[in-house]
Amino acid sequence: MKNLFKNVEIKQSNKMSKKDIKQLNKLNYVCLDLKLSYTQVTLKNRVKIIKNNEGKALYFEYFNKVYPTVENFDRKLHKTVLLDEGALGPLNRGADVMIPGIIKYKDKIEEFEKDEIVGIEIETVGIFAVGKTLFSLKEMINKNSGVGIEVYNLKSDKI
Repeated sequence: MKNLFKNVEIKQSNKMSKKDIKQLNKLNYVCLDLKLSYTQVTLKNRVKIIKNNEGKALYFEYFNKVYPTVENFDRKLHKTVLLDEGALGPLNRGADVMIPGIIKYKDKIEEFEKDEIVGIEIETVGIFAVGKTLFSLKEMINKNSGVGIEVYNLKSDKI
């Protein structure tokens, strides 16, 4: 896990322009209301967080790719990967998601491709994290070991 939000140090904070909001809305999964105001917070680690006028983090940008936060994750727009409760401890300690944990529930997972944004769902908890797949599901099944998903945001992150 990249620990993007472990030591949150703000570099700058700006109100987003309508043009910036329109640019984000061009992504298939970002839908910001042009009538509302949003703030873009840039952290010292160069991660950018998009917050609504109530201060709730909706999205974050990491290496020019925009991800939904756990709280703003929409199952209609992104696929989910199911893990058992045994993954909670390692995820909370900063681990990425290992392939054996993913393929354990391969029959309950919708096919995904490499570099897709996915929600990481724990059986009894719901969506617990957001990350990016390093391989397609088919490649993971063939590979059978190693890291399968880089985790960027946990439910417990203070952003």
